[in-house]
Amino acid sequence: MRTDLLALLEHLQLLPAPDPPPPLALATLRARLEASARPLAKVRWKGTDLEAALAGCLTALGRHRLDGAMDPVAFLEAQAAFLERGLPEAELRGHQLGYLAARANLKLQAAGDERRFRCFGPALALKADEPPWLLVVPEEAAALGALAGPALPPADAYQPA
Repeated sequence: MRTDLLALLEHLQLLPAPDPPPPLALATLRARLEASARPLAKVRWKGTDLEAALAGCLTALGRHRLDGAMDPVAFLEAQAAFLERGLPEAELRGHQLGYLAARANLKLQAAGDERRFRCFGPALALKADEPPWLLVVPEEAAALGALAGPALPPADAYQPA
């Protein structure tokens, strides 16, 4: 299946993934992805502020029409455990985004939707300190995975099967 993302990768000569990928093509791809509806969360929050994290996650779910995919109380309990461990800011956000992606993916799967939120390696990072979670179909996931490599911890623990 040819999608808009696969067409963009072909246009940028990133399909199949060159080694190494041209920096300008990667920068163009990142800009197009950031401007698209594919990123999981476009809102930033401090990982230590669980109320802001919850609000950001609920906003992200609403933007993707996945309201009800996440129990707010369960989210706060799970994230409080990470906060108590004294994890660094980037790692806290990584767990929050991973939790959000996992819940969103369960709702997508239950609806029979083949798309999933997947995290990719740092080559596609839309923000300097944050790996990108993007809504993709399996063919797009394979192409982006070949280009950017696998997700790094803690995001790798939340990847769909």
